[in-house]
Amino acid sequence: MPMAGFDRRKDPSDGILDELFVSVLALEDGEGKCFLACSFDLLGVDSQLCAKVREAVCGACSVTEDRIWVSSTHTHSGPSGIYHGGATYDADYVAHVCDQAAVAATAALADLAEATPQFAKTHAVGVSSLRNMGREGAEFPMPLYITRFDRATDTLAFCIFVCHPTVLDEKNTKYSKDIPGAAAAILPENASCLFWNAACADLSTRFTRRASDYAELQRIGGIMGEAIRDASYETMAEFGK
Repeated sequence: MPMAGFDRRKDPSDGILDELFVSVLALEDGEGKCFLACSFDLLGVDSQLCAKVREAVCGACSVTEDRIWVSSTHTHSGPSGIYHGGATYDADYVAHVCDQAAVAATAALADLAEATPQFAKTHAVGVSSLRNMGREGAEFPMPLYITRFDRATDTLAFCIFVCHPTVLDEKNTKYSKDIPGAAAAILPENASCLFWNAACADLSTRFTRRASDYAELQRIGGIMGEAIRDASYETMAEFGK
């Protein structure tokens, strides 16, 4: 398929560097009400795709549409056929994406277990920069907002990050999660993380990346992964102070 993220990239994908996923975090409160956060390894999600995902997930489980959030990791190395009205819109692929969201949501709800939440706000120094400031004085540590759920057998994290996660440039024609994928790779074996890209505006890797290859992706992704792994986590009472 054609790839999204760079107007200068005209060639379609010719392979896979990282498998792309929809990841779903399921939360249930003390009253038995559930909430789902769905994150896609895609450049973004438009309003029509969000509506289709909510409809598919709601049809597969008992969670109401108002309790289903949809976002993306903002990878610039994913398919472009998801945007309604776009020249490359692919209805069959969108249907597949929605079906996979329903499968992931069902699996997440089946895996509910008691968890202790902890919170952290930290920065990944050396990942992001202000791309329109010029190299001098452009560094801006990437903010990370993390909720970690410790369960008896594993740890789940929900990480909101603020940066265009683009080590791989328009020359790359292989699907990849880019920075979030490399960050997840260094987390402990029993830990997983759902990544959610917030409004990143001027923050990018323009002045922090040294190259646009896989080795550099591992280096910068490793910085992000270490920041998630080594953050100082606090309980809700402590975090509120």
